[in-house]
Amino acid sequence: MMTIEKLLDGLLVNVEPFVICRTPAGPQLDLPGLQFASLHYVVAGSDNLQPETGAPIRLETGTIVVLPAGFAYRLSGDGDDDETLAAARNCQPASLGMGEIGSAAGAGGIVVACGSINATYQRTRGLFDYLTVPIVTPMRAGDTIGQALDALLDEMANPGPGSESMVALLMQQTLIHVLRHYCESGQCRVPWLSALEDAQLARALEIMIDEPGRRFTLELLAETAGMSRSAFAQRFRDAFGRSAMDFLKELRLQRAAHLLRTTRRPVKSIAEQVGFDSRSHFSQSFSDYFNIAPAEFRDAET
Repeated sequence: MMTIEKLLDGLLVNVEPFVICRTPAGPQLDLPGLQFASLHYVVAGSDNLQPETGAPIRLETGTIVVLPAGFAYRLSGDGDDDETLAAARNCQPASLGMGEIGSAAGAGGIVVACGSINATYQRTRGLFDYLTVPIVTPMRAGDTIGQALDALLDEMANPGPGSESMVALLMQQTLIHVLRHYCESGQCRVPWLSALEDAQLARALEIMIDEPGRRFTLELLAETAGMSRSAFAQRFRDAFGRSAMDFLKELRLQRAAHLLRTTRRPVKSIAEQVGFDSRSHFSQSFSDYFNIAPAEFRDAET
């Protein structure tokens, strides 16, 4: 299993252009999932980040959130206004300059800097390729990471010679901070990143993530990884703290939740697509995982 020190030794960071999203108090702002994992830094204000599935995440000034690729969400303010705003009307390139952010904070809404994360390990796999749930890092007393992020955004807004290298260094500092918080407990290990250095586990993980509805067996996954059944099962559990089949089940349920929210396909059809043999088995598994039945989940999300 990879320690954070070993991970950071091989970490390479390129920073994609950020945008500044401003949402006034009350209206809701729907933001689609990006192709790659994304980092969100709350520059000012407070709000709720509501994922497609799961409980809302409370955002306060200084909070850093890393979202998985394809993770759509809504910023829903504390007011009573139910208006939903188009993201394009409220997200603008960071090149507009950081001077505008301070004035926007007083409006009672939230100002969030958002950008894709292009971070790789040893120039091979994306750092967050296997991330399936958000990483939330609140700002705490004594933290100085806000200064690095403010400097990063200012460098983007006012580029000059060497800005590309400076921004990459500042983003690496930010990711170190996030990973430190993420793995503070225990021995500072990062279980879901173990696949970055384990080519055999990576092969099995990639096929599970790309095709969660496929009729997998433990034997097939072990064969894909080029390992014996027992060795694969043990290595996967050591890395992820759960069995490969439990991990696959979660992937299937998360894919089903996305389909329920974004399509009107029958529940039975969705169950079959994500790999469940029967609607009843799917409904029970979905209810156990999300604490709500599939049909009720769809009604609540539309």
